[in-house]
Amino acid sequence: MQQQPLTPHGPGFSFMDTAELAAPDTGGRPRAVATLHLDPARPFFADHFPGRPLMPGVLMIEAAAQAAGWLWAVAAASPAAAGAPRELHLAAVQAFRFHSPALPGETLRIEVTLDKELGPRAQFTATLRVGDRLVAEGSIALSRPE
Repeated sequence: MQQQPLTPHGPGFSFMDTAELAAPDTGGRPRAVATLHLDPARPFFADHFPGRPLMPGVLMIEAAAQAAGWLWAVAAASPAAAGAPRELHLAAVQAFRFHSPALPGETLRIEVTLDKELGPRAQFTATLRVGDRLVAEGSIALSRPE
């Protein structure tokens, strides 16, 4: 049996290896945790600071957006459609901060919380870590076709 992809992207632009629902936050908001192993063979590592490669910040935001999209699809999906990728777009990036680099060979843990839904838009909080080390955090908004 073939496993359903986590995102609608092709393998070269998928930034999640795993995704699972987490316990809701204290306010009852849906949460998810995704992971991404930063394979040193990924093409962006070759040219993003040769000799001292790190994951580009824009790709960390994309990883957060993909995890948020997965959460939104799963949280809103009927049991029959659970886990099915949806056509979602990154609508806004708010106050994303980068605290430390994500390096080849590390595994990024991407935690996202669905803060609010406004019809075809939703806002999420994202935190990216490697182990206990905070790598990045911020808020993003996604939109879907009406």
